[in-house]
Amino acid sequence: LGLWGEDQIWVIQRVLPICGRSWEGAAVAGSLDAGAGAGLAPVATSDAPSGSADFRISVMELSNGVSSGMTDPQMLANDPVWAPDSQMIAFVSVRGGPRQLYTQPIGSATASMVFESPQDPKWLDDWSADGKYLLFHRPRPSKLYLVELANPKTARVLMETSEVIDGAHFSPDGKWVAYQVSENGVYQVWVAAFPAFDHRRRVSSQGGGMAFWHGVGELFYLSPTGQLFSVKVTPLSSGDLEFAAPVLLFQSPQLSPQLTVDAYAPTKDGQKFLFIKPRSTATR
Repeated sequence: LGLWGEDQIWVIQRVLPICGRSWEGAAVAGSLDAGAGAGLAPVATSDAPSGSADFRISVMELSNGVSSGMTDPQMLANDPVWAPDSQMIAFVSVRGGPRQLYTQPIGSATASMVFESPQDPKWLDDWSADGKYLLFHRPRPSKLYLVELANPKTARVLMETSEVIDGAHFSPDGKWVAYQVSENGVYQVWVAAFPAFDHRRRVSSQGGGMAFWHGVGELFYLSPTGQLFSVKVTPLSSGDLEFAAPVLLFQSPQLSPQLTVDAYAPTKDGQKFLFIKPRSTATR
């Protein structure tokens, strides 16, 4: 999540906003614990003092707002994603060279590099539900990479394009990847089969990004105007997926989201959403 200055964190039910909290003097980016149910779960965040460029990874309890630092603020760290068991996070960090991929157990002060390459920058997207794979991407000309944690010395290219790829997420069953790619300057949400990355289907109708799975039966995504849409997904006997027309759920606090910066995350049951509400649209 990308929280800047005096923006707010909101937790929103599918119909009703239930709470808001202001966070002053910080820049925050993070992801909701993938193991969360309907309750308020921990959030992995990348935060920095106001005006500072030194980001560190922290874990914040949404129920009480308490944040615990995990990484050295002198070592820039961001893009945290949760392990399937919620006991570890993966993230990108700069430690005297290009950005590399690291993992670190919750409560530990020690991080381990899991993938290293001379290419920079690279941005982490997701950790598969079976714990075997990480997804990351590089900017234009963009490539989406797969790292197999059992053999992390090389990364496999899943997709490449002259445009921009971002926001890739595995389906819970590991058979599909949802991602966004720019088309004539407008991001659209696509789904492709994993690992072949064929059977590609566009899901969004009028632009969208930040796609998240709710089981294998639903996809959420955010429109360029900050509207949250739901797409019903039906698995077919052929092994393919059938996608219904997008349905508007509600207008989010993000009225003009930057779709390359995470602005929300759903809980596992798909009933609550963690949003960033920019201070410029917040009411006091």
